[in-house]
This record gives sequence, C-alpha cells and structure tokens, in this order.
Amino acid sequence: MNTEIEKNILDNNNIISKRRKPIIALLLFAASIASFAIALSMNNENGAKMPMLLIAFVLLVIGVIKSFTGDKELIYATTGEKLQEHELFFEQNELDKVINMTTKGDIATLKAKAKSSDSLPVKVNMLATESYSIALCRVYRFIPYTYEAVTEYMVIKK
Repeated sequence: MNTEIEKNILDNNNIISKRRKPIIALLLFAASIASFAIALSMNNENGAKMPMLLIAFVLLVIGVIKSFTGDKELIYATTGEKLQEHELFFEQNELDKVINMTTKGDIATLKAKAKSSDSLPVKVNMLATESYSIALCRVYRFIPYTYEAVTEYMVIKK
C-alpha cells in the first residue's frame, strides 16, 4: 500500500484501510505447535529434540511478527472494491498531456498511451478500483536519482 496518501484524502473519499486476513500467520502458529508436539514426543537419543524445539520457537516468533505486521489494503467503501496500485510511464515530452489527462480524469486514454518501459522519466502512480469507479493519481518527473512529485494526488470519480 502506498503510504504517501494523506489520511484526509482517504477519509473524504470514502476509502477505508483494512487488514488482510492473517492466514500465513495462523499456518505458522499451527506448524509451530505441531513441531513443538513432535519435539516433546521424541526421545533424545539421536539429538534431534533441541533442533525441533528451535524450529518450533522460530516458527512461533515469525508467526507472531507476521500477525502484527500484516499487510493492509485500501477498499472503496461505496462499491466494496479493492484499490490496486498501477505505475504508468511516459516520455518527457508527454508531461503536459499526462497532467492534462489526469486532471480531466481520462484514465482509459492514460492507460492506453502508457509505455511498457519502467525507465522513462514521467511516472503516474495510480490507485484505482477494477471498474475505475474511483482513482487516485499523482504525476512524477524523474530528477537524477529519484522521482519528484509534479502534482498532488488527484481524485477521479466516475
């Protein structure tokens, strides 16, 4: 998820941030419990009990970390659709046209004119629903070593 977007833009446009379900964390917890049970049922003749306990502990720690640092996704509450991030790239001489298209909300033309190369100097970061019922766009220009924002985030609604 893009962390640059200000909270007031999200709140004013009925976009909510929701945590994904921690399925992987639950699987790690289950694997940790299973390996801990296996380790306790082993006899220590071959020296495998301590490595199994270590594996159980590592899985438990990773599961705890994963459950508290789970990914969040943005959802447009009006339609219930998830916002997906897109990066579109353009030539430098198209900067004014790109700004004009994003200002007018012409997402279809913007996506159609985008180039496939990711090493071009003009970039549009776009968070949009699949049906394009809402899109958040920001235009960037490449200044050596980094992309610099040319516009603020623009909200485009159908």
